[in-house]
Amino acid sequence: MGLILRFVNTVLYGLRMTNRLNKLHWLEHGLRTLASTGPNALRAEHLAKSLGVTRGSFYWHFANLQGFHRELLELWKIRTTDDVIDEIESASEGPGRLQSLLRRSFASNQTLERAIRSWAFDNADAAKTIASVDGLRLDYITDILSSSAVDKVDQKLRANVLYWAYVGRVVMDNASDKWSEQDTQKLAQLFLS
Repeated sequence: MGLILRFVNTVLYGLRMTNRLNKLHWLEHGLRTLASTGPNALRAEHLAKSLGVTRGSFYWHFANLQGFHRELLELWKIRTTDDVIDEIESASEGPGRLQSLLRRSFASNQTLERAIRSWAFDNADAAKTIASVDGLRLDYITDILSSSAVDKVDQKLRANVLYWAYVGRVVMDNASDKWSEQDTQKLAQLFLS
């Protein structure tokens, strides 16, 4: 009977352990909180309370708040830049890459992007991450334009103008301004010709 009881306890302990918050849970919650509430809510006590756990759970995964912020920014960079580029590269070719990028960039909700950019005004790590992301995205747009018929002299200028349009759309928060597939095709055609 003792062996069966130990087995049941081990299984129950394992189930409790899988329900624990891991580092990714904290980071995803941080991104949601940043998007909905802003950077002032990215404090261990506030995050723990909103998850219904103690701050000890937070500090189990992160040495300090600054480390959490850095990992949060890195996760945002990976998901909104690295993963997007990888996804477009695996699904599209040639000029279709620009259409995929435009569709993804202009038609999606940009609440988190806006929050990160706002946070960068007061946070050096966020500003550094934004600068890195902007550079990677501009390089990618330039690469797309260079693989098409766009004149080499115009590639960087067109990439900049296109990216400025994207950032402007993020900052303006025109949620009521719907982006259509026809808009995507027209803009891609404009920049690729």
